[in-house]
Amino acid sequence: MAASTPEDINQRLYGFDRRLNEITDMVYQLHNGSCADGEQGNLFKVIPFRPDGQEVMPEQLHLPALTTATATRELDQRQLASYLNGYGIPYAEDLSEAQKKRLLYLHIGGTMPLRWYD
Repeated sequence: MAASTPEDINQRLYGFDRRLNEITDMVYQLHNGSCADGEQGNLFKVIPFRPDGQEVMPEQLHLPALTTATATRELDQRQLASYLNGYGIPYAEDLSEAQKKRLLYLHIGGTMPLRWYD
């Protein structure tokens, strides 16, 4: 059995980190889905952006924390675009603002309040 090189070890660690980040995000999405709208004291967990594998919290980019349904609803167009791009959520430019917010809300694990439908 050949000895592992430092590059091999680094590749394995990077793969482990990436999988751990994916699992953590899924746990946060599941938690958020169990919080109803997050308004009753059981706030959503904030899912970080992960550009190039680096964790960046939205607040570091001066974006409001999406801890409730209301926080998502109140995003302005610039903030909404920053979130969609930060999470890498694909969307058609001709979607309405409400539809884009719905995509974002579902991505973070929120359950869809009926009043959100266009």
